[in-house]
Amino acid sequence: MLSARILLKTVLVASLTMAIPGADAVVAQKTDGASDGPVLSAERGLYTAPNGDVFTFVKQLGGAEDKVVYVRDGVTYDAAALKRYKAENPPPTIESELRETIARAGDETMEVIVWLKNRPGTAIAQQVQTLYEAELETMGAEVRAVHRQLRLGTSLTPEEEANYIDFAQRGYLRLTAEQQQFVAVRKAAIDDLKAEMQREVHRLTERAIADDQRQLAARVNRLEGAVRSVIVSQNGARVALPASSIARLAEMPEIAQIVAVPVLQLDLDKQDNSLGLNGGFWDNGIDGGVWDVGIIDSGVEQSHPKLDHVTYESAIGSTDSNGHGTSVAGIIYSDHSDYRGMAYSLDNVLVGDCFNNSINHADWMVGARSDDPEVINMSCGSGPATGSDYYWSAKFYDALVDDHRVLFINSAGNAGDGTTTLNDQSTAYNILSVANVDDDNSKSRGDDTLRYTSSRGPTLNGRKKPDLAAPGHNTKTADHGYASGDNWANFGGTSAAAPHVAGGAILVTDLRSNDDPKATKAVLINTADAWDDGGETDGSVWNKDYGWGYLDLGKAWLNGTDVFVDAVDDGSNDYKLYRGTMYKHEKATVTWHRHSTYNGTNTPTNILDLSDLDLYAYDASSGALIDSSTSHIDNVEQIAVGSDSDTVLKVKTYGSLDSTLSSQSYALATEENFVRVDPPSLSLSVAAVS
Repeated sequence: MLSARILLKTVLVASLTMAIPGADAVVAQKTDGASDGPVLSAERGLYTAPNGDVFTFVKQLGGAEDKVVYVRDGVTYDAAALKRYKAENPPPTIESELRETIARAGDETMEVIVWLKNRPGTAIAQQVQTLYEAELETMGAEVRAVHRQLRLGTSLTPEEEANYIDFAQRGYLRLTAEQQQFVAVRKAAIDDLKAEMQREVHRLTERAIADDQRQLAARVNRLEGAVRSVIVSQNGARVALPASSIARLAEMPEIAQIVAVPVLQLDLDKQDNSLGLNGGFWDNGIDGGVWDVGIIDSGVEQSHPKLDHVTYESAIGSTDSNGHGTSVAGIIYSDHSDYRGMAYSLDNVLVGDCFNNSINHADWMVGARSDDPEVINMSCGSGPATGSDYYWSAKFYDALVDDHRVLFINSAGNAGDGTTTLNDQSTAYNILSVANVDDDNSKSRGDDTLRYTSSRGPTLNGRKKPDLAAPGHNTKTADHGYASGDNWANFGGTSAAAPHVAGGAILVTDLRSNDDPKATKAVLINTADAWDDGGETDGSVWNKDYGWGYLDLGKAWLNGTDVFVDAVDDGSNDYKLYRGTMYKHEKATVTWHRHSTYNGTNTPTNILDLSDLDLYAYDASSGALIDSSTSHIDNVEQIAVGSDSDTVLKVKTYGSLDSTLSSQSYALATEENFVRVDPPSLSLSVAAVS
């Protein structure tokens, strides 16, 4: 039951305008030209240039100047010199590994993927999204306001939060029928408008690349080849031609890079209680609703009696001879009363092939479909990723997430113990990579352990992947062999862990009525239970086995609307401040995207360097630094407080953004009742979280 303290709390409705005592010290560090205090340390690590060359770097922390130096072969480069180096040493037009395959193939016909330099899709997506953004955000804010009516108006300790979630799971916190009807109508309108927006992006992009594609097709035809399919979102194509002709195709000046077609492999009870699903999400009509999912896998047995309640669009037919994709689908949206999927009432399901067409079918999903997915799950991969820190396929998925507002979930792989055993796709910055936990088929997490087959991080350069862990081993889910009487089977591996996160991502999207993948990712990471080699722990921890923690959807429901979507630049608006109460061990997490855009011949891979954002926590009374997270190579930063604190959070740009960016957007997930602080007066304004 809830504590008496919680039950006596009342909702805060007053507008807060008080100044933060002592916190002007936080702003002074910016306005007087100083940085975040004296130089305390330096971060050291590895940086890989687009052409694959590896540098060591040193990032100065806390000094009067933002400075990173890079070293390769005894030569030191500052940021400007590194930019010149990359321009003078671009990636090879033909991927290095592909060259070896071509040499062995002789005159055999090969299929490859060709990326063109012109990438109009990014700018088109940004322009179209801007036209729709205000209306979508207004309706989404109305939905979030309804859900917040179930929240208490003040901050809760971790113990009180646990009691509150327990209270919800007992069925005492539910929206009224009228509230649920209002929310349903708004969500339907949001989904329709968003689908219209995505179709317009696809239509305009397809028109913009038409000449490029005609020129490419003509060149391929002259080389006795053929274009198999067009990848509209990023102006590429899958082509077949004699291996001996690929070098001649690469001479075409419009081509950025030619790469191998990825060939992926599958990453081989009830878990609603251990995940915290009962109560908060499901009892309040948050069960998938109007939202849609993409499944890139072996197919889905669409006539399965507990999977036939959704609308399908499939690029590979309506059956599944393997069974893997059907089991993934069951975890996400089965409507069986005992083996219920995470988001069992979702709307549309788009099905693609993960074996030979993962890139093409991901592009197909975000294109001219009747509806587009908010989340795509791919429980397959290739690897382990020991040859590169950032594979070209990972770059594709990063661009897909960034341009098309879709959250991509990938199983980390089943290569087992050690270090850097992740699959290639899990090296992507913008996706969620998921590890596999054996929950011992019990409600308690006390006996849960990482499954020995689950792949481990970090990436080759030390980036923090995987992102999350979720139940996977021995998950009871739909089986494609139901026609012979066997409707359900145990399913495992990271293949089963990933769809638990995909389903959770749909629920967070349903709660927020906003499909910003940065915000959903930030919520899921921030509300995860921290785990290390010894099991569950406190505070902020990234672990090579469990990532940022073990998925907790009870907390995700409680704090799913506590997210700010904001932006900083590298000029006068290079930091933002937020204030709220944090109790011992509570966390805040900021996430942002690595961008892909057309940049002429200087960056033929069209991948920008990662913007460097740092996260700081200060005591609001004294301005003293409580914690900081300052990685130069990751796009997730997380802090935790060691004691109860009236806290100011600071999101800050380190150094300069890429010259093509005017600002860098991010999502900051916090505890309840945080507000944005407007410097320099630091008076509080009730800036609505997104």
